[in-house]
Amino acid sequence: MQRLLALDLDGTLLHTDGTLSPRARAALHAARHAGWLILPVTARPARHARTLTPLLGAHELSCSGGALTLHADGHVLDRTPLPTPLAPFVHAARQALPGLALAADWGTHHLAERAYHALRAPHAPPRARAPDDLLPHLSPAPLKLLARHPHHDGPTLACALQDLHVQAPTPPLHVSASSRHFAEVTDAAATKLAAVQRTCARHGLDRAQVLAFGDMPADAPLLAWAGVGVAVANAHADALHAADDVTLSNDQDGVALSIERVLAAHAAARMTSTDRT
Repeated sequence: MQRLLALDLDGTLLHTDGTLSPRARAALHAARHAGWLILPVTARPARHARTLTPLLGAHELSCSGGALTLHADGHVLDRTPLPTPLAPFVHAARQALPGLALAADWGTHHLAERAYHALRAPHAPPRARAPDDLLPHLSPAPLKLLARHPHHDGPTLACALQDLHVQAPTPPLHVSASSRHFAEVTDAAATKLAAVQRTCARHGLDRAQVLAFGDMPADAPLLAWAGVGVAVANAHADALHAADDVTLSNDQDGVALSIERVLAAHAAARMTSTDRT
């Protein structure tokens, strides 16, 4: 029986407009009432994700793509910042991918290059205080780097950066895409899968007890590892390929539907067991 719900947020649990539907909220609270641990696993930084914790009924919250996990009361359970030095990787990436723009996130705050802002919001006025080069500002080490490129979407850029890192694998990094617009770089040990595995270790759970949901390449290793991995219908091909099952889209409350079905199946199994005794 699965006892941990590991849930990506944007594009998976939440609707496209970023809202949590009443049906999804009810399904999560029913799961918690049935004894499940609720673990959102999101690329969002803690400052943005923590506002959702009470709505989700979460026991723990994994942020920044697995680089930071918090207890529901806010205290840090594990934190994995980027390894240093980052300059060799950044220089190689800029040389291989002219036009690459970077941002960094520490969980509590965010800093982006002027070019990153321009790619993210091309019609917005220039950010006067944004640096042209992020490298001098990377101490203390951030939890992750974010990368945008004028000619590559997030998954394509992540593949290019990963290929580059394979050629020069020091320091150990993990490159992924949890958005169609940008790629993310974290420590090699800071992944969504690793974060869920650490939560399982804290609670004495194994992979067979994990029900995971996702939609992007960053979710694919978790979906493949979990006892049951479910992709939403709007998911990227990598997530669809890794999943055991596909539910309705995020805007159709596919996650809620799957949770409802699992809880109903478990309730029916308990009733059958009771009838036999």
